[in-house]
Amino acid sequence: MLEAVVVTMWLESSDGKLSEHRVGVSRDCEQTVRNLYEEYEDKPQKVIAVKCDTAENIKFKQEKFKGLYPYDD
Repeated sequence: MLEAVVVTMWLESSDGKLSEHRVGVSRDCEQTVRNLYEEYEDKPQKVIAVKCDTAENIKFKQEKFKGLYPYDD
């Protein structure tokens, strides 16, 4: 059984600024990554990285790193 993953990507704009975007949930990480690279192939923004995290992994990171950053709730 495939597990759903949360897909996040990082884009670089034409002026060099980086931005993070949560794409959504997918059951096929590899296909989603391929689709994203194809979608942004002819756009001025460049895909820098794409990451797929399970819900369990996200929860673990939130608990482990809570309070380390000034913008944490």
